[in-house]
Amino acid sequence: MRIKKINKGNFYLHLFEKNMVPEVYNNINLTYNKKTIFNNSEIDQFYKISTINVWEYFPTYLTATTLPKLHCSKVFQKLGFAINLEGYNDALTYLKEQFKSTQRKTFLRSLNRLETSFKITYKTFYGHISTEEYNSLMQALHQMLSKRFQQRRDRNKALENWDYYANSFLSMINEKKGSLFVIYNGEEPIEISMNFHYDNILYSAISSFDLDYSKFSLGNIEIYKQLDWCIANSIDIFDMGFGDFDYKRRWSNLIYNFENHIISSPKNRLSHVYAAYVKNKYAFTNYFLSSGFIVHYRKLRMFLKDGKGSEQFAQTDYEIEVVDKEPNFDLQENNISPDTEEHSFLRKPLMDFLYSYKENYDLVSIYKIPLETDSYLIKGENYAIKIRFKNS
Repeated sequence: MRIKKINKGNFYLHLFEKNMVPEVYNNINLTYNKKTIFNNSEIDQFYKISTINVWEYFPTYLTATTLPKLHCSKVFQKLGFAINLEGYNDALTYLKEQFKSTQRKTFLRSLNRLETSFKITYKTFYGHISTEEYNSLMQALHQMLSKRFQQRRDRNKALENWDYYANSFLSMINEKKGSLFVIYNGEEPIEISMNFHYDNILYSAISSFDLDYSKFSLGNIEIYKQLDWCIANSIDIFDMGFGDFDYKRRWSNLIYNFENHIISSPKNRLSHVYAAYVKNKYAFTNYFLSSGFIVHYRKLRMFLKDGKGSEQFAQTDYEIEVVDKEPNFDLQENNISPDTEEHSFLRKPLMDFLYSYKENYDLVSIYKIPLETDSYLIKGENYAIKIRFKNS
């Protein structure tokens, strides 16, 4: 029998980005509590025997039945990571159960230092956002992502498809099919997360933060604060998708599989052959990824680009010296602001100083040290450091 047509799609993106379930499915339930989140009332559709429907990235925290007279072959693709919040009253309770004592103390210390050093507020836009505010936040998120992936010298699919997200997500927020979570320092967004919603599931799809605040662990703080919002708004699953990263494993209490569903008439024998082909393809891909070859390939690619390898961004480009004495120069005359474009390179050292010495941003000043080349004084209420840039 000849295969006349193969319809392929991404179930995950279809569900969250389009807020739709493919028409070949009859019912979709949550696996852990059997709650129905989708039911197809139009089950009299006819599919040609020769047609094969392939839906990739089906998360197994969902259970599906197909339309009558259709058969579904399931093939493992990769792992996904999520947090099941059912039964929790707040994020702190979840944190205590999920994290070891030392991990919990480290995280809470970062949270405390962030809120001590800055005027921090948290806001979730869900159900309403003005066009002006939306455009401003999306521009900020784009800048954060661009800077982050430029630093990593890596591609990012969200940036490659940015016009699609920028043009479609405003209506999704206003229709409660999406949300933007923002961490503000004063009026400045320093972390933004773009989320998609379906029923009681939130998919944290795209997020980034101001790299100058990297010491403060904003990614973990974003998850923690969003969990509180999820619990307050009857969201039971906080889904972080695929990508096997340490932070996802630390936060996840629900590690699930992504499956590839090959759906066709059971009379279509070639669909079983195709399913076997797909199974072998993903088995090879997963073996290839688990072998570590891809990591070595990326390091080699980075090295060939600039001859320095991936460690160049981890190097500190300035030296630090703790200063005990009061400066012997005129403070007012040499005071500078890191908020200007000319002195923006001082923002990262300033943020690191605030984190390390528990100082408050409003009580810290920066001074150019006269008669010294590219040397600066960062002076807080209780501590002061001198920094000198190495590549001067």
